[in-house]
Amino acid sequence: MPEISVIIPTFNRAKILSKAIDSVLQQTYKDYEIVVIDDGSTDETKEVLKPYKDKIIYRFQKNEGISSARNRGIEIARGRHIALLDSDDYWLPEKLEKQMACFQKNPSYGMVATRCSSFKVDGNFTSSEPEEEIKKKSRSGKSGWIYKKLFYKNFIRTSSVLIKQECFKKIGTFDEALYCCNDVDMWIRIAKEYEVGFINDVLTVYTDNPKGISNDSLEGRKTYVEVLEKNYDPTLIPLRLYKKRMARIYAHIGKHYVRRGDLRVGKQVLIKSLFLQHFNFRALKNYALAIWKEKHVGSFNNHSKL
Repeated sequence: MPEISVIIPTFNRAKILSKAIDSVLQQTYKDYEIVVIDDGSTDETKEVLKPYKDKIIYRFQKNEGISSARNRGIEIARGRHIALLDSDDYWLPEKLEKQMACFQKNPSYGMVATRCSSFKVDGNFTSSEPEEEIKKKSRSGKSGWIYKKLFYKNFIRTSSVLIKQECFKKIGTFDEALYCCNDVDMWIRIAKEYEVGFINDVLTVYTDNPKGISNDSLEGRKTYVEVLEKNYDPTLIPLRLYKKRMARIYAHIGKHYVRRGDLRVGKQVLIKSLFLQHFNFRALKNYALAIWKEKHVGSFNNHSKL
């Protein structure tokens, strides 16, 4: 039985999937299995995977979304630890070794994540950024009881985590009902029940894919509100911090509405942000912008009809 099960969900990533798998095979830590869950790919994914047939466990399912694919991988995994790797990301060779060493030193941890750099690609998953520049762009994180910190700001990327299998038995698997932010939801749920380790070395590389679902989009921000409301514990999160966090998200949502021209809804959301935090600069700025657009854009449209 392997110590680690590496779960790689994929959907139409034939052009880049092999890089993710190769990065696992190049790990200095070798006690693992690789489980690839094909979420209904219609490209050449099966052909790309043929050279790896003796090195991976492959399962195909109809397209049900990334959370469903991750959950199926967790369901069939045999390892005591679960490593998640999105098929457009990759690892540096010492990632698993350093994470297992962290677990050995800190047996109370339920999850260990790593610092993660990112690079932007076009629709063909190509990038002109040099490897050394990619490694410089990363976000730091904290270890310990980090529920409050994650509630205020997420600093964990999915492909960086290594999670004890027991965590899923205690808190459940990924919430398939969420449009996005399933990962943030999971990290907060884990952090509420377990201490979390964070290795501040760049060991994971994340692909900033323009075609991917972003937590920073309008729908992403709205789902983020749902995730925070779902996981808010007033006994652990001070009311002041809760209000500040929610005001910040509502300010972003209001900005999205104003920029797309839905000024009425935008103003309503921005007022909600300002009710929670009176001097939120982003909310004030975008509320002023909405008023300006109502006055000047509306005036321009009226003149155009004359």
